Amino acid sequence: MTAIRDGQERPQSGGDGGGAARIPPVRVDLPAERLARLPNTMKRLREGSTLRIVMLGDSIVNDTARGCWHELVARHYPKCKIVCYTCVRGSTGCWFYRQPGKVEKYVLAQRPDLVVIGGISHRYDVDAIRDCLKQIRAKSPCEFFLMTGPSAPPTRLPGRIGARRPPTAKTKPTPRP
Repeated sequence: MTAIRDGQERPQSGGDGGGAARIPPVRVDLPAERLARLPNTMKRLREGSTLRIVMLGDSIVNDTARGCWHELVARHYPKCKIVCYTCVRGSTGCWFYRQPGKVEKYVLAQRPDLVVIGGISHRYDVDAIRDCLKQIRAKSPCEFFLMTGPSAPPTRLPGRIGARRPPTAKTKPTPRP
């Protein structure tokens, strides 16, 4: 990649191999059945048609969408036209989207085939995530891919690294580092 500054071309690190450090590829063995729960999505990808994806969540989902992952998927499935709608609000999770009219506006209006719900701003509210799924399922046959953070705060997950015990009358809250 080359940038032009002050009227002169200057090589940039990355992309063109111009001295940028190379990151070794990640090798992973994926289970063969990993996509079995997305049969309609996989059928569209393989056979060719349009796959309409709604990405719903917070700024983490926005960053994920901006990573252009859908373009990489399109390289593997060239018969399929992938249309990706990014419906996000910073610091906002399903607790917001479950409110009246929000699922209709942010999800159903796009007529999705696949809804990706993600991010870290769900406030550990599993019921809100379930409510959004129920609202979408009531009006759409789309499939779901859930990629979100923990569903309970560290204080409710004993045995986890960094888990804190809730304060009692005899103890003081543990300060966070």
